[in-house]
Amino acid sequence: MNTFDQLKNILIERFSIKPDAIVLEAHFQKDLGFDSLDAVDLLFAVNEHFGARIPEEMLSDINTVSNLVEIVDRQKKRSRS
Repeated sequence: MNTFDQLKNILIERFSIKPDAIVLEAHFQKDLGFDSLDAVDLLFAVNEHFGARIPEEMLSDINTVSNLVEIVDRQKKRSRS
């Protein structure tokens, strides 16, 4: 399962977001209704699920699902190196 599909499952299960709404272009705040607490919770869930260490400071760089997929993929590559 690729990173997007795994993130989609997290968003569906943990945040009760409708699967149709979760596309790469979806903006967390505008399209998915996230607030700052949701963003922190998502970051925690992602770190837990992927074993990644994405710091809270990076939240300002994560606006869309696509942004998050790219950051998770980068972290996964770093941890393999």
